[in-house]
Amino acid sequence: EEVNNFKEIFDELLKYNIDIEVCGTWLWLHGETYAIKDELKKLGFKWGPKKKLWYYHEGDYKKRGKHEMTMDQIREKHGSKKYKGTAKPALN
Repeated sequence: EEVNNFKEIFDELLKYNIDIEVCGTWLWLHGETYAIKDELKKLGFKWGPKKKLWYYHEGDYKKRGKHEMTMDQIREKHGSKKYKGTAKPALN
């Protein structure tokens, strides 16, 4: 069930002009996300103020230790795959 929910959220994100990064079982969003922040909150995303990125993770997460990982450390530990949303910019 978690996999289906993850896929539905991922498919929803492809509608937007943002960069989506999958690291393990986490989704991280890069780019101009301010305009869609309300939609992201509805999908269950949270703002990570230290990394300045939106993130999503299904289920509980227990941090082990006090060390804060950088995105590069997360990528190295869990792997990373990046995707680009398909939304077209509006023409003026």
